[in-house]
Amino acid sequence: MAHTNSEDDDLSSMEAVFDDIAGQPWFDPEARYAFSVYFFEAFPGASFNAALHRELVESVARTKYAKKLEPHRRSDNI
Repeated sequence: MAHTNSEDDDLSSMEAVFDDIAGQPWFDPEARYAFSVYFFEAFPGASFNAALHRELVESVARTKYAKKLEPHRRSDNI
């Protein structure tokens, strides 16, 4: 089955958003695969619209796919 121009545009848009978010310093590189699975399951077919969905996708990525921070240790020199 051939892709339509709209589907190709949606995939290009998804790829650009995915690459941008996955390239952020807070994003855990080991989570790329899991994030891609989420992305394609959340927006099947041609349902992704970057203008409408980017903020949501980034919020989910920050919540579920960000690097785990080390617990802050209190310095004794306060």
